[in-house]
Amino acid sequence: MKRQLARFAKKLQREQPRQAHWQGVHARASEVPVQGAGFDSEVWIEMTRSLTVHALEQARSTRPWTIVRSDIQLLASIVALSPQRPTRLLDFGGGMGIGHVMLRAAIDPSIALDYHIVEGARVCAQGAQLVPEVKFRTNMPDADAFDIVYACSSLQYIDDHGSLLATFARYRPKHVLFADVPAGDVPTFWTAQHTVPGSSIAYKFMNLDELVRTMSDLEYKLLVRGVAERPIEVASLPPSHRVERTCNLLFGR
Repeated sequence: MKRQLARFAKKLQREQPRQAHWQGVHARASEVPVQGAGFDSEVWIEMTRSLTVHALEQARSTRPWTIVRSDIQLLASIVALSPQRPTRLLDFGGGMGIGHVMLRAAIDPSIALDYHIVEGARVCAQGAQLVPEVKFRTNMPDADAFDIVYACSSLQYIDDHGSLLATFARYRPKHVLFADVPAGDVPTFWTAQHTVPGSSIAYKFMNLDELVRTMSDLEYKLLVRGVAERPIEVASLPPSHRVERTCNLLFGR
């Protein structure tokens, strides 16, 4: 979701001097020159709210959707085929609930969901008002079980994603879906993301084989490898470090 919001943010920058989408190649997150409030900024909070409200309006309308998300279609298929009812789903970094809104619109209304989102405090507070059927929380559950773990546009902001994946595995989900993951045949590295007005954010591109091995060590096999709908701008990165399309990765056990 964050990349979709980032494209929305670029509309606000059209009258400002053009800046590279990415800047620098770093071995560690601590080396990235971070500035601004990032995903806690007023502009980001308002963009998140606006996009969620737009999705809610579309869900109530009979008109065709204008938001296209292949990861939601994949998630809907997993939920529809899940034998568990209600299906317990943990959405890590799920914003104000747009994933739930789009998923609910894609599946049969009779399918019961127990949908949890882990996000920042301000996002959770507004999300609870917009999508009250979702359980918003600001920290990871200490001990729980989920049928599905879903993380869209969020792994790339985690310094130690190995520990996060181990936490996901402890919930013993049948499926883990990572969406909009910047992973490919590149070395793992950090760069500065310049798509949120007024901020520079540490962002990680990942080696896909390393990510798959990490999940394999946690007893999860890669079942589906897809790509996001739109290419990303990588001209400012060295050719050896370019991932032109992010991945949708479905793992199962």
